[in-house]
Amino acid sequence: MKDWPIKICIFGRTVLALEGKSSGGAELQKSLLARALALNGHDVIVLDPENAKEFITTEGIVVQTIKEWSNGIRGVRTFTHRIPKLITFLKNQHVDAVYVRGFHFWYFVLLLISKRLKSKFILACAHDSDALGFCTRYSLFYSHNLNVWEWISNYMPSELAAPWILKYADLILVQNVNQYDALTKRGERPLIFRNIIEEYTPTITINQPKNGYIIVGALNVRKGLPQMIRLVTDCADHNFIIIGPATDSEGKKAYKTLKKLPNVNLLGKLDRNETMNKIAGAKALVNTSSMEGFPNTFLEAWSLGIPVLSLIVNPDNIFNRYEVGEVCNGDLELLKRKIIHFNNRFSSEIMKAYVRKNHGFITASSRFNLILKERFGQ
Repeated sequence: MKDWPIKICIFGRTVLALEGKSSGGAELQKSLLARALALNGHDVIVLDPENAKEFITTEGIVVQTIKEWSNGIRGVRTFTHRIPKLITFLKNQHVDAVYVRGFHFWYFVLLLISKRLKSKFILACAHDSDALGFCTRYSLFYSHNLNVWEWISNYMPSELAAPWILKYADLILVQNVNQYDALTKRGERPLIFRNIIEEYTPTITINQPKNGYIIVGALNVRKGLPQMIRLVTDCADHNFIIIGPATDSEGKKAYKTLKKLPNVNLLGKLDRNETMNKIAGAKALVNTSSMEGFPNTFLEAWSLGIPVLSLIVNPDNIFNRYEVGEVCNGDLELLKRKIIHFNNRFSSEIMKAYVRKNHGFITASSRFNLILKERFGQ
């Protein structure tokens, strides 16, 4: 790979996040990386095939799509339309690197094209399960979606492609030490690139009295729904704001149950500005997930000086190393007590300083550059 500045193509759903309407953590991280690199003089293309519009952002990111992506007969258009169009697109762009986040069978196609065009292929883990086996992903993602077409067209091809993507990627980026250790044991050579967070100034007054607790994230089986329901039910004297849509069958059931509770305010899907303002007005962010990567919501809370109370998730053992909140190691009763007897002994300045030093948007481009230099020697 040539020395910087480079030309990089960030592939996949990213446009909504660029517009402040992120539909998930992976999309947000791709958009933040694209913006950070573009602001530091790099040639950034966002290729979002399912997006209908093409434009250039204020940072200089070139957002492109592939016309006729949805043309052709479903099931065969991958070979008749999409792969040929994708090859032509990347060949014409002469990119130095292709960046993807998470696993999808399309990334294997991109990997092969990158090898053919002598571009570097960069894979970033989006979730702890990306570094683990199929059984873990099945219990977290697949077991509650028995749609046959989804299995045939998406899940099975993606799982078959995953080991090959890991094996032949030029660079694998992980979010935390657990992911690093898991992949290293499998013989891979990952490098840690920590998630990015952009400083945000809320429109509310930071020092105003905090009103209850906040839970942010899509309602699905991965978010520890039974524990979440028990928690907010047993802490009936405390108010909870829950932000995020129901995205699977278990989430839809939980949504109906939570809607009946008088101490719960279900807000559904909000844009990022609205979400950040809600976090800024909370006593603490609460997380009941069984597994994550390095949650964007943690970083968003800390960047606003709001502590996190986590049932299980403790990336990089962070709660034991920094005064940013507390983890309850799976003990739901302990988490209830932490909420009922909450004493905010955490310094907002310490939380903000941690985020600024380790996850700052301003330093993201230089951190990414160091990663490339370490792997490719530039």
